[in-house]
Amino acid sequence: MENVAHTLAGLVLGEAVIALRRDRSPAFVRSALFTSALAGNLPDADILYAGTMDRPLGYLLHHRGHTHTIAGGLALGILLAITAIAVLRRRGLAGGDLRWIGFLAVLGPIVHLGMDAANVYGTHPFWPIDGRWVFGDAVFIVEPLLWAVALPPLVALARGRAWRVTLGGLLLAGLVLPWVVAGFVPLVCRVALVAVAALSSLGAWLAGRRGRVTIALVGFCLVFLGFAAVGREARAVISSRLAETWPDESRHDLALTPLPANPFCWSAVSVTIDGGDLVLRRATIATWSSLLDASRCPSFATETTAPLRPVDDEGDAAIRWEGVWRAPLSELVELAQEDCEIAAFLRFARAPFWLRRREGIVIGDLRFDREQPLGFAELHSQPGHGCPAWVPPWTPPLAEVMTGKHERGRASPSRRGL
Repeated sequence: MENVAHTLAGLVLGEAVIALRRDRSPAFVRSALFTSALAGNLPDADILYAGTMDRPLGYLLHHRGHTHTIAGGLALGILLAITAIAVLRRRGLAGGDLRWIGFLAVLGPIVHLGMDAANVYGTHPFWPIDGRWVFGDAVFIVEPLLWAVALPPLVALARGRAWRVTLGGLLLAGLVLPWVVAGFVPLVCRVALVAVAALSSLGAWLAGRRGRVTIALVGFCLVFLGFAAVGREARAVISSRLAETWPDESRHDLALTPLPANPFCWSAVSVTIDGGDLVLRRATIATWSSLLDASRCPSFATETTAPLRPVDDEGDAAIRWEGVWRAPLSELVELAQEDCEIAAFLRFARAPFWLRRREGIVIGDLRFDREQPLGFAELHSQPGHGCPAWVPPWTPPLAEVMTGKHERGRASPSRRGL
C-alpha cells in the first residue's frame, strides 16, 4: 500500500490507544500519534538500501524485502520502541504511557506487513523459515476508499486547527482525484466514494470520541474484507472460464487486482502450462456485470511491452480478454541458467514474459506491464554484464514449474489469493 494509507492506519491505531487511556495528557497524545504513524511506515525504510543493486533489480528485490518479513518487522518495531521509550522517558512520560508507546511501535510494522500482503505485489512474511511470496490479490496499492472511511473520523478527532485542516485537505484531495482521472474510475464508483465519505463524516459528527475511533477502525477493516470477498468471486469467474475453455492446460497461478475504489472491475493475469509452453493471459473481470459489464471497465494498459495476441475466446459481460502471450518454458529455464541477471529477476516475477532483441533480452512481469517503454518491472539484460550482488534468497514464484514439481490441474497453494 502507499504511505498515506499506512500513515492513516497508524493514526487510527494511535487514536484507539488514546481512547483507552484515562489520562490523555497532550504529551502522550502527540507521542502516541507520532510513534504509531512512524511505525506504520517503518518497513518502507528498505527503499534506503534498494540502491545496492542496479535498477530495476534493486527495487524489485529489496523493496518489500527483509523489512517486510515478520522477523524484520518485529526487529524494527522493537528498535523503535526502545528508542521512543528512552527519549520520552527523558521528557517526563512514565509507566503505562511508555508501555502503550512501545506497543504501538511494535504493532505498526506488523500492520504494515498485513496491508502490503493484501495486494498483487505480495510479500514473503515468513522468511527466513520460508522464502516464498504470499499474494493477497485483494486491494489496489492506492485505495481511495481507505481515505474515505478513515479521514472523516480523524478530522473530527484532530486536536488543533492546523492538523484538522491538513487532514481535511487530504480527504478533499482523495475525493477529487478520481474525478480528475475519470477515465480510470467509473462514475458509479466516484459517486459511491463520495457517499462513503459522507456517511463516515455523518457518523463521526454524531459519535463521541470512542465512536469516531470505532468508525475509522471498523471502516478500514471492512474495506479490506469487502474487497477480499468480492475478489473470491472474480477468481471463481475466471478460474471457471479457464477450466472450460482450455481444459488441457495446467493452471499454476492467477494474479488479481481490483481497480482503485472499484470492487466491480478486476484485472487478472493467468499463468498456465500448455504442453511445454508457458501461457499468460490478461483479462478484465466484471464481478457485477448487470451494473458494470466488462466492456465498460477501465483498462490498466492499452499498449504493452509484451507482444500480446488476441485470445481465442470472445469473452462476455463478465470477462474482457486483453491478450495472450506464450513461449516454450524450456527457454525460460535456459535463460535463468545462462543469465544471472534474469535468474535474479525471476526471484520477483510472477508472470514473466521475455523478448529476444539484437542487443540482449528484455524480460518483464505481465502484472505490471502497462506501457510500451520499459517499466519498473522490466529488465533489459545485455551481453557482457556482470552478476548482480546482494541478491536476496526469495523463492521464485515460478520455481515449481521451472523445476517440474508443479502438480497438474492445481494452482500452487502459496500463490493463491489470501
